[in-house]
Amino acid sequence: MSSQPFSKIPSIPDSGELIRIAYDRSLKVSPSLPMGLSRIKKLKRLYTARISSLSNTLSNRLLFYYNCFPPISSLHPFYKAILKLYVNLDEYEEARRKLFYSSRILRSLGRRYIMKLKRTSDINDLKLIRREAYGRLISVVRRIRKELKLLEDVRVEMRNIPSINPDNVTIVIAGYPNVGKSTFVCKISTAKPKIASYPFTTTKLFVGHLTIKNLRIQIMDTPGLLDRPIYKRNRIEKLAIAALEHAADAIIFILDPSESSGYSLDEQLSLFREIENLFRKTPILVVLNKIDIASKEKIIYCENYFGHSLPKMVAKDGLNVTEVLLKTLSLTDKGRFKDVYS
Repeated sequence: MSSQPFSKIPSIPDSGELIRIAYDRSLKVSPSLPMGLSRIKKLKRLYTARISSLSNTLSNRLLFYYNCFPPISSLHPFYKAILKLYVNLDEYEEARRKLFYSSRILRSLGRRYIMKLKRTSDINDLKLIRREAYGRLISVVRRIRKELKLLEDVRVEMRNIPSINPDNVTIVIAGYPNVGKSTFVCKISTAKPKIASYPFTTTKLFVGHLTIKNLRIQIMDTPGLLDRPIYKRNRIEKLAIAALEHAADAIIFILDPSESSGYSLDEQLSLFREIENLFRKTPILVVLNKIDIASKEKIIYCENYFGHSLPKMVAKDGLNVTEVLLKTLSLTDKGRFKDVYS
């Protein structure tokens, strides 16, 4: 199973903290100094070990952080679209590249100054070389302070985005609040849904998982995104919806014909038209919930609107929720799972 590409990235210290860590470590390096060595040879060994420690520590750290952050080309379109909410993608890649090349420069500088140490036979020159080496190495890290901060900001924003496995079927739930979306997710899932917050809004994403005939299914409820008219959504939420479009194999749009949710059928149908327009390439199954308390006239009104019979369920009792799920799966284009529908 693929994992969320940003969830396990460790915290990145700022340039000052990174320098302090590496500098303190270098001062603790104590190479073996056999008896009888001249003072200059002892200093050469000591300075060589400490410059090597400083350059290697800084270089290794930057290379490690570079490898932690995935390249844009490797990202699933869902994560790529979400990442785009926080940062210019070119700036993100440029920050990664600067870490990589800075890592190489640090290692090269370390070797260069170690060679200088070997070639000198003057104690004062040794001290000057050591001081210059430390200054050059530290300046390389200071020059990428903005890139380190950018990547740390990305890590903080992206770490709570839920894990979406592109190999699994993903079903997104839509509809007004209180029509039964979360109830459906809870009833159909084998475990209590995990809840993750999108840092860019108060929106939360409820993700339920279940398995049918070895098919892993992800069910996503998105309160705050797909449960109100478009004019109430801000720019960031609209972009988040665009990101969800990359994740959804199918959408279940839940209607409440009883109108006990507090929203009229006309309001709910208007929201459906907006969702249909937003997800033009995604199959949508419209489902009637709360049919146990809905009037026959309201149910007929809905079906006349769509021109055909609609799937019906009572989510709170688990009535027909599995049938609704299987019907939705039949709409996906992942043909290798077609045996699940029978």
